[in-house]
Amino acid sequence: YQRRVRGLCSLFLSFELFDMASFAKLLIGISPLLLFVSAYHDHFENTQFHCWLLDGANKYNNFACQHVEFVWLGSGPPSNAIQGSPFTVQYGLRFDDGKNKFFSWLMDNGWLDAAEGSLTKANEFCDSECGDVGQANEMNCCVHLINVQSCPQYEVTMHGDVCGPWIEPLDSIFVRTPPMAGKIEDWSTEVVLDVTGENVIIAHIQVGGIQMALGQRVMVHPKANCGDGFCDEMSESCESCVVDCCPDPEETDQEDTNDCLSLVPNLSILIISIISYKLGYQF
Repeated sequence: YQRRVRGLCSLFLSFELFDMASFAKLLIGISPLLLFVSAYHDHFENTQFHCWLLDGANKYNNFACQHVEFVWLGSGPPSNAIQGSPFTVQYGLRFDDGKNKFFSWLMDNGWLDAAEGSLTKANEFCDSECGDVGQANEMNCCVHLINVQSCPQYEVTMHGDVCGPWIEPLDSIFVRTPPMAGKIEDWSTEVVLDVTGENVIIAHIQVGGIQMALGQRVMVHPKANCGDGFCDEMSESCESCVVDCCPDPEETDQEDTNDCLSLVPNLSILIISIISYKLGYQF
């Protein structure tokens, strides 16, 4: 029985009907397609960024900011990342016909008191650098908090929540980058994700009396482990890991055959053997 099944496994492999390494690569390759194809928060009107007041924010009380867009710059965050490996994200504000409409909207709602109702002062205030980040607030700094936060998707889902500015840091699970503060400009932040699987990162800023969050999903893959039998094309190559990425073809064929055998229980061995015998297929 074992000899017949070994023959069938070799036959499947020779026609590329069953390739353990290729099958693993296929699963990893299509895994992002199996994720929810969505914007930042499925709970929120299918937009990428959201706004809240500074106090009491939660997943239910966001509102639409006017005359402004909060956007990722460049190519945006990567859709895939390696556990523990840093990557850089860039983000910024984009306005309808300049900043004045946005400033007027803030002042009309009492969310930019430092400007004292003046567009001139609003522009001067938001074009000025701030002092000590730790002392920044809405009265002495236009953008008084800038950072990036991350949440493993399963953690927030388990708690019935979404990745929002109200999520408090927790070890390497819920992470906030060091805070920045300053004028309205484009920002850049280095991010490191330590939890494998689907994560959500949010760029988070506080402008005057409101805060904004811009989100993106990132699939975090485990660190490459040379010698595990799988070539991680994101961080391994023939030069860095010959045994995984450029093994001896004869050894690979034998290993694939053995893998095939290990997947076939005794009952399957019996069934395959009977069928091959009935068809007159000899090994």
